[in-house]
Amino acid sequence: MGSVSEDSLGALRSLGISTDGLNSTGLSSLEPADYDLVISLDADFPVKRVLGPELDFRYEDWDIPDPLGEDTEVYLDVARLLHERIEELLRREGLRP
Repeated sequence: MGSVSEDSLGALRSLGISTDGLNSTGLSSLEPADYDLVISLDADFPVKRVLGPELDFRYEDWDIPDPLGEDTEVYLDVARLLHERIEELLRREGLRP
């Protein structure tokens, strides 16, 4: 199990998003059957390429930039972008008005 960068956690907290209990896990701990939807944030590593084309599950490949090593504003921009995409997904799935 890895760790979440302090810059990422700080960006989330500054946007009012709780970071309690957040952690990083490797793909080896992922059981696709346990999830309704799997999302890749890196267009260079689409879900099916990483987890295998034979797996049968819903997935989306988003192209979200990795802010690693960038300044705080870039982390905030990425956090905002993720928040927008997640809200959009929740609306599409009928989980938000």
